[in-house]
Amino acid sequence: MVEIFVVYSICKKTVENAKARGKKTGIAVLYTILLWLGMEFYGAFYSAFLLGYFGVYEKLNLLVYVFALGFAAIGGYLAVLISKVAKPIHAESSSTSSYSAVGNLGFSLTRDLRKGVDDISKPWDKR
Repeated sequence: MVEIFVVYSICKKTVENAKARGKKTGIAVLYTILLWLGMEFYGAFYSAFLLGYFGVYEKLNLLVYVFALGFAAIGGYLAVLISKVAKPIHAESSSTSSYSAVGNLGFSLTRDLRKGVDDISKPWDKR
């Protein structure tokens, strides 16, 4: 039951971060829940495998649950971290509004790479 409240609070945090960056809040909730559950199952299977491999599963089966919750917490932390570092969405200028989103992305990447190459190719220019 406590786990549900923890997931709810993490979802609220990722929604706040998504709203601050202009992202869709439903997607933030979706990847938060998927990361939490996915990492929880991964932790459970991983610890059960390790304990079974070393032959101590019968003695330490509570450790599987501890590993599962630990990995779930890591998944929740990753969800909050992803929502914090996501780039904000800015309004496009009218000059680039005729391009598609992929075209704009390609143009900005090309421009950024060209700028980096210009900086490297002219080492004698001291700016």
